[in-house]
Amino acid sequence: SPSYILMASIDNALQLVEQQGAELFGTFRKRYNRLMNKLSHCKYFQFPEWDKRQDMGKLVISGKKIGMSGQEIYDSLLQKYHLQMEMAAGSYCLAMFTIGDSDEAYDRMCDALFDMEQTMEASRGFNKTALSNTASEQNSLCDVFADGSCEKDVLSLTRAWDMESELIPLKQAVGRFVGEFINLYPPGAPLLVPGEKLQEQQYQRLMMYMEQGLKIQGVSETAPFPVRVLK
Repeated sequence: SPSYILMASIDNALQLVEQQGAELFGTFRKRYNRLMNKLSHCKYFQFPEWDKRQDMGKLVISGKKIGMSGQEIYDSLLQKYHLQMEMAAGSYCLAMFTIGDSDEAYDRMCDALFDMEQTMEASRGFNKTALSNTASEQNSLCDVFADGSCEKDVLSLTRAWDMESELIPLKQAVGRFVGEFINLYPPGAPLLVPGEKLQEQQYQRLMMYMEQGLKIQGVSETAPFPVRVLK
């Protein structure tokens, strides 16, 4: 049966946007732009915007520059600052803002990230004159997906889908064609699809993600981490 509470909330949301949408989203944009301007003064965290093409309200927080995993950022923001992130990935986590967030929500996020940087300076001995966030650094932040740094032999998905497969330890699967989707969840985007060959670099990345406590679909969670490959 449908959730009538959910259906009613959708009706209310549509009515709200119809009546006050221009005002609400105008304020939303101002708050988000103010947030990004403040965070541009961060020394260590980076906030890629992908040439302004991402949805307004999404805040990608990357710790790649300082070797901090997305899960570490996620856990720190939740446990110490009581800020719930949307998801964590290899080197970044994602925060989401909506028209329902007040100025307080944006201020709490800024205060938390600046406080985390101060704590890291004190505990890790970071140089206070951190490198600036250049455009080339911004473009290399999000490494969740296949980076194309090496040539890969591939089979077509339709061919791979119908081939016989077997389960073998992940380490032994290097150089073999994978037989099922291997996804980082969330967001559930494929790292490898059936018919792609698992490279050493990708194996190392999968192991790193599992060590960070991230969920990898298509790879068993227990050693030797069996994965399905094509025969």
